[in-house]
Amino acid sequence: MNDYSPVLKSDKHRVEAVEGALLGSTIHAVVYRQLVGDQPVEPPHGKCHEVDLELLLVLNSGVIGIMPVQAGRTWGMAVRLLTVLDVSDDEGAVAVDGLPEWEPVVGKKISSVRLGWHRSMQGAPESLMSITLAFGNGLDVIAAMGSLDQEGLPQYDPDALLVVFEAGDRVPTAADATLPVDLAAREA
Repeated sequence: MNDYSPVLKSDKHRVEAVEGALLGSTIHAVVYRQLVGDQPVEPPHGKCHEVDLELLLVLNSGVIGIMPVQAGRTWGMAVRLLTVLDVSDDEGAVAVDGLPEWEPVVGKKISSVRLGWHRSMQGAPESLMSITLAFGNGLDVIAAMGSLDQEGLPQYDPDALLVVFEAGDRVPTAADATLPVDLAAREA
């Protein structure tokens, strides 16, 4: 399951592999892979975290990497399963499991997994756009394709990953997005 293409709803084997790798696992550590610029990479804070490149969940069963990707006309989330986490040479790797938003779920067992699907464009196959991890007692963490707008509210963004910690936050979908002019013209 180390495919860097979007997980498609029609790919039952891959869908089952994603669900099976997460369900019943315990989170031991969390790392965000962020873009490296002129400033040191700082961990995000607040009820929504923007993740530039990849969300890495260190589980008792291995490491799951979640990232937004594009394959042709399909935008979605890729999920890869690693046996070990090695970010020793990655300047953009930021350990975030000690942040107040992650602390309540570190060491907890994932009791349910809900996958959210969308069509990024008319005629594109349904692809993974969100993963909701439930830990019981109302503790949910959502990883979704998105970013924060200028007011700090979640918005759909096919090139970014958003981690949402409060279930009351609406997770954006492709239907919320305005297609870029060149893509919209091709769809007409």
